[in-house]
Amino acid sequence: MADRLRFYGGDFLADPLPEADVVVTGPDAQRRELLRRIHGALRPGGALMIYDLMADPESESVHDVLQRLNHGLIRGDSSSCTLAECHASVEEAGFEVTRTEQLDNLLGDWLIVATKR
Repeated sequence: MADRLRFYGGDFLADPLPEADVVVTGPDAQRRELLRRIHGALRPGGALMIYDLMADPESESVHDVLQRLNHGLIRGDSSSCTLAECHASVEEAGFEVTRTEQLDNLLGDWLIVATKR
């Protein structure tokens, strides 16, 4: 796969984004602009993968309640968003959400996969 996989460094909000089949990112405080830029860089049918610690306000599990406290008290909600907010932003940018899954890892990160319409 090494001949088919490339990583590009830079500032997602300032530098031009290279054309891509897949972009992996986390939610960002400026997510609407970022998602618009990613949509423009992805080839038709390309995939967007968002991987991060996101709050699920619909859940009452101890883990999710603690996550909401973490977002509000420790992180200050500066870059966090809820699953619903992330889904809405992704769809607004022209993507179709195809998968949402809470990962079985220490922090309970979420993975959202969407394709370019």
